[in-house]
Amino acid sequence: KEFSRRRGRSIARSIMADGSMRDELRELTRRALSGSHGAGQAEAMALADRAVKEFSRRPDAVHQATAWVEAGAGNSDPWLLWSAGAVLENVAGSSKLWLQVDAKMRNYSCVTLLRCCRTCELLKHQPFIAAKVQRALGNQVIHEWPENFPEFAPEVNQGFSQLSAVVIQLAVVVLNRAAEIAVGRGTGRSFRKFGSVSMSNREKLQAGLREIVPFLFGVATASLRRLGEASAHADPNESRAASKAVMEAISECVKISEENAVRLQVDAGTIQSLFDHAKRHPDQQGLALECVAEVTSQSSIAAGDEACFVVVLRELISSFQLCKQKGDEDLARALVNISCILTGKHITRLETSQVLGPALVQLLQEVFQLAFESNSASVLLQSLDVWEVILEHVESERDVSYGRGQNQLGEMYKSCNLAVAQAILRRLFLYTPEGGRLLAQIDDTPGSALESLSELQLQEHSQGRDVSDFSELDHFHSRCEEIFGLLLDIYPSVLLPLCARTFEEVGEVYGSALSSSDGIFKCGQDGIKTVSHDLSTCLRIVTRCAPKLAQGHEETSGRAFLFVTAVCGHVLSVCEEDGRLRGQGQIAPGVAEYADLNGKLAYNCLSMFTMWVRQLAATPEGKAGAEEVVRSYLDASVRCFELSAATKAVPSSVLISAAGALSSFSMVVQPSLAQLQGLQSFQRLLGLLQCILATAPQRAASSIWVFLADSLMKRMDPKQKDQDHLAQIEPEFSRLVAMPAELLARASSSGLDPTTLGQTQSAAHSLCALVRSFGGKSHAARVLLCKCVSPVLPACVSLVRQIAQRPSEHTGKAAQNAINLLVACFDVISKEMPEEFISGTVKDFIAMYSDPAAVKALSVDTGSSLLELLTLLARRPGQKFKQLSVQTVEWCLSVWPGLAPGGGITHADLLQLLCRVLRHQWRACAPQHVQGVLALMVQCFHALDPSAVQRFLLDEIVKLDEQTKFFCSPALGADQGKGLFTLACSLLTMVEVRPDLQEVLLSVLYRIPREVLGMAAQQRTADQGLLRSFLSKNPRDCAEFSRELINFINDASFLASLA
Repeated sequence: KEFSRRRGRSIARSIMADGSMRDELRELTRRALSGSHGAGQAEAMALADRAVKEFSRRPDAVHQATAWVEAGAGNSDPWLLWSAGAVLENVAGSSKLWLQVDAKMRNYSCVTLLRCCRTCELLKHQPFIAAKVQRALGNQVIHEWPENFPEFAPEVNQGFSQLSAVVIQLAVVVLNRAAEIAVGRGTGRSFRKFGSVSMSNREKLQAGLREIVPFLFGVATASLRRLGEASAHADPNESRAASKAVMEAISECVKISEENAVRLQVDAGTIQSLFDHAKRHPDQQGLALECVAEVTSQSSIAAGDEACFVVVLRELISSFQLCKQKGDEDLARALVNISCILTGKHITRLETSQVLGPALVQLLQEVFQLAFESNSASVLLQSLDVWEVILEHVESERDVSYGRGQNQLGEMYKSCNLAVAQAILRRLFLYTPEGGRLLAQIDDTPGSALESLSELQLQEHSQGRDVSDFSELDHFHSRCEEIFGLLLDIYPSVLLPLCARTFEEVGEVYGSALSSSDGIFKCGQDGIKTVSHDLSTCLRIVTRCAPKLAQGHEETSGRAFLFVTAVCGHVLSVCEEDGRLRGQGQIAPGVAEYADLNGKLAYNCLSMFTMWVRQLAATPEGKAGAEEVVRSYLDASVRCFELSAATKAVPSSVLISAAGALSSFSMVVQPSLAQLQGLQSFQRLLGLLQCILATAPQRAASSIWVFLADSLMKRMDPKQKDQDHLAQIEPEFSRLVAMPAELLARASSSGLDPTTLGQTQSAAHSLCALVRSFGGKSHAARVLLCKCVSPVLPACVSLVRQIAQRPSEHTGKAAQNAINLLVACFDVISKEMPEEFISGTVKDFIAMYSDPAAVKALSVDTGSSLLELLTLLARRPGQKFKQLSVQTVEWCLSVWPGLAPGGGITHADLLQLLCRVLRHQWRACAPQHVQGVLALMVQCFHALDPSAVQRFLLDEIVKLDEQTKFFCSPALGADQGKGLFTLACSLLTMVEVRPDLQEVLLSVLYRIPREVLGMAAQQRTADQGLLRSFLSKNPRDCAEFSRELINFINDASFLASLA
């Protein structure tokens, strides 16, 4: 690189010395552009680029290069034209270089380039050279147009009249470049991107665009009509290039009009011309239809008469019919895209018209036939967007007009939408011919995306996760299920029985696999995938249906519940058989994944039905059925844990789902004492508790403890007093707490080892969940909880101390769970606990984590739990907690210097904790504490990479100042200005590079004293007029201050670019 740089400079100097600069640059350009691809050409291009940049700094560069343009155009010399274009593009790319040139010379250069584009024959056949000349003029226009370049519009108009592709492309390049600067298109609205163009110039560009875009749109549409008339006589290549350029111009005009709210005059003739052009020129069909889509999206066409819509609907319907005959997939996708835009933007206008309404329904029928009766997966996937628009519209209008039968299209919509629902159902399942054919087209091995079809990923997708993270199969399923969910909301009475029949159909198709434990093992690997795929799909549809089934559809929901419990039993039998085979040393591929996915979904579906069970149990005739449901629910879930204890083959996600189902069931159904004690499965569960703590996942164990605690509370007789009931259940509750408490006490006394680590973590996690769920019931319940749990808390502190003294990568989770248990107790039952224990615990933690080695060894999770505990206590009133808060502040200030990157506590974490403690205990803090926090704040923002700063930290600073007036506090002392000045400088820099945090950054800067901000502003610019203008204003609020500061930064950047 250094060699190329030096050689480029020496060549540029030799060019200037011998006066043959034009020939030398031309020769460099020829070598760079005509050489073979490879290292030699790369070096030649680097040399040419260096020479162009060196020459661009000459004061006569624009004059010389403009003369070269005239010479190159006259002699049809591509290398000279390229050299001239490169120099002019480079000069005009810098405000500093361009504005140094005389205004007349600048205008002369613009006009010369414009006329070259219109008259030079070479550019028609050399698009690569033409593009360089167009980009050069595009850069010049940013500075000169519209005031200093009035020739632009007439020359371009003449180019459109002559159907000159080069001039029309030039107009597109200029419009695009102007839009980039005027409205910030594609720049991320970064100040640095705008630094070379002033605000006033941008406003002129916007005004110019608002004036010229409607004019160019009219000229372009007129040229499109002339193209149809002249195409028979013109050169095919020139005609093709001109038509492509015209449509690109129309597209660019539409985009800019949307960005600047410019109204375009769209008539039926324009749309008809675009459709005709698509039919005449199959190679430009996609571009023409894309133009139709963009023009159709214009809101202004809805204000005119119906002629535009009549043309669009008529042409779309005829094109769909032609597309079905030809089987053209690209055409089909383009037509579906236009249909989606048309319905999304203008559906209300279409359906309220006597003429357009029936045509709209006919269009929807065409979309349905093309999408669901062809074999194209991509077209079907795209057509779902149309149905989503229609369904959301029907849903929003249902209460207004559809429900009262006032909309003439209501029945037509219903007929079409129900056909869509049935078609979607048929395609979601592999056992149907349609589904098998379609999904085989999407993915050669149906069900290969088995892992990623889980409910969790679909849920993440519905929350806006990027579609690129999904396979095509996943995306197809998630989109189909979203549309089916909308259909269910609108037509539940029709679709719920259809779903129930589908469940029964799936049960019949896979009857042998579902009825026997070894049925699934006989399917083979591909068969397992197929069964899993269809069961998963069916179970997710059950989840979609569950809220509707709870609303009075007892018969249908009963059939659905039987299907889900059958799948649960089937999954458990598969786990049992898998465990037996593993015991014999045999492994069936895919079976574990199969059981994991379907078991998790099945149990999630069961927990969805708890609301329905509660409603059923409320009716006299439904009680018997409800008790049967309680029995089957408990049996299936308890059997999971029995199998896990016996075979170790049950996937952890199935156990977690089963435990969660039990917990939610207990909370919603509230089984009576007689129901629970009479069930053998409940007694079996009590016998499995030790095993659950030792082997089950933490989440499963904690859910079981919550379930058991809830069941104890819900055995209360309604006539019994709360305290009497608590006294009655105290022995059982004490035993429930004693089991995990004993594990924690044993670990604290004898130490942690790998064999007991898992059950110790589960014990702390389970007790934490129990405290959270049980503690909020009543004061008497909290007293009981404190009595049972308090004895184990010293063991937790001892356990954390052991881990802090001998940290390892395996014990971090145990420390986190133990601290979380303390946090839960301090949060829920602190009033019932002695204050001495709480304050002693905090002092212990501060002492044990004052050692830099212990802080460095903290895991991220343990660190966050520790900070949560310290934050929690700062909120407590009372003198003792004030003293603890002061100790916390002093601990933060002492450990700050020793913090190492990559530890469990970061500088940002400590600063967040300090802000919160000061906010709650401001009066208890001494001036040195306040000064220390400011120093740490300055150091944090000065040392942190701006890209690493997170919003939560700035929000905490804003909250701190709102409550305490931190930045204006007298406690900051005489040296406050220096620290605040450094902080303000860091934040000002961040405003430029972090537009995503701009709002909260400006809010922090607004709170810094004005005189300090003025000193920081002086570092941004040396222009005293600009500084005085900014500092003389007295903003009334943060919004006004933000506007002023942004304008100041922008203007300072512009002035700096001219220096």
